[in-house]
Amino acid sequence: MEYREICIVMIAHNQLNEVQVAVKNLKMVGRNILCKLVVVDNGSEDELAEWLKNQKEFDYILCENEVENYADILNTVISEFCIDCDLMLLNPNMLFLPGCLETLQKVLYQEESIGVVCPVIGANSTEMDLAAVTKAAAECQNNNCEQIMSFNEKAALIKLDFLKSIGEFDDKLILPSNVAIDYSFRGRLKGFQFLEVEYAFLYQIASASVDDIYTLENDKDVDRKWLKEKWQMNYFGCSANEILLDLIVNREGQSMNILEIGCDCGENLLYLSNRFPDARLFGAEINPMAAKIAATVGNVVIADIDQKNLQFDHIQFDYIFFGDVLEHLRDPEGVLEYCRDLLKEDGRILACIPNLMHFSVMMELFRGNFTYKDYGLLDRTHIHLFTYKEILRMFQEAGYQIEQMECLDAKKELLPEWQEFIDKLMSLSQDVEEHEWYAYQYFVGARKL
Repeated sequence: MEYREICIVMIAHNQLNEVQVAVKNLKMVGRNILCKLVVVDNGSEDELAEWLKNQKEFDYILCENEVENYADILNTVISEFCIDCDLMLLNPNMLFLPGCLETLQKVLYQEESIGVVCPVIGANSTEMDLAAVTKAAAECQNNNCEQIMSFNEKAALIKLDFLKSIGEFDDKLILPSNVAIDYSFRGRLKGFQFLEVEYAFLYQIASASVDDIYTLENDKDVDRKWLKEKWQMNYFGCSANEILLDLIVNREGQSMNILEIGCDCGENLLYLSNRFPDARLFGAEINPMAAKIAATVGNVVIADIDQKNLQFDHIQFDYIFFGDVLEHLRDPEGVLEYCRDLLKEDGRILACIPNLMHFSVMMELFRGNFTYKDYGLLDRTHIHLFTYKEILRMFQEAGYQIEQMECLDAKKELLPEWQEFIDKLMSLSQDVEEHEWYAYQYFVGARKL
């Protein structure tokens, strides 16, 4: 194919060494594709600015006084340097493997609806057969890709037509990851898709994140108020609940019907579409905007499951799953009873449910605190609170037999003082197992009786 020119933008903060290595890497692996490079010194205090002033091989921008807004920087680069070419976002700590750029652009132009493609990040080049990687990259097709909900701001190749269609990045957002989420959601609503390309590899020479520059002076929730106001949503999930979804088993020779209650923006449905391309995916979501985004992935209706009146034309499901949803319902047990009629005879309910008995909640209770937050175990939108035994009781009374029950915990990562606290709780407990104090969530697989 005839490759288009790519404008690569690196935004660096005190990363002189990484930029120098990345530039050398680009010279080696970018020979077969036309690229221009723009390095942005974003308020560095090392010698990066002086080094940039003394080179004449590529363009640069100096933000000499302070760290400047990420979206503003991208909008400036696009308007000044990326008028007629694709844009590659590249963190300075990322290095291309052979064939990466060519493969990314090849996939980017296989379909008009593809707006952004991302490489696989984190591969260790010393453990790879580079000749095999290069050969696989040359043969890469669209079916060597997985759909993703949002592109990765660390490394992403963005099509020029996509940039023109969506417009400027939102400069009211601070964190680069949130800039990417916002831009991706806008793109999904216009019919674009985002892919991670299996045979396009980058590897990291340092672990710094793009967000790190901005979290030095801001917390991770700095954009929540504006995102909630702009999108009228409380959650902005782009990562699937893989622990829960991996409980789904493909039934050989059958086309599965899978329903997610409270599907949010569709991140779980998207994961399932990659894993089970023949499955029929359905969702129910109470938030209209989230449902609109999720509808780009599956058959999604706007509905309040507490009303128990889903309309899916008498379809029966192999799986119905609730990812952190039951605790938000007024009548979770009644909803589970209602779902019995929506399941096939051998159908199953999957759910993950937060555990109120987690030691962190107990620790705060002993200090007199029970403070609700925007998310987490004490999410302010939780209506019902569950423990291990209450989960068992609810499923049994709703007419299910639990076949699997696993917990999400970090027991191996417990600090000594946390384990000591759990030991004290155990000494005061009756008929309680230790996991009931350290399990953060429980993952349940149940079939109807």
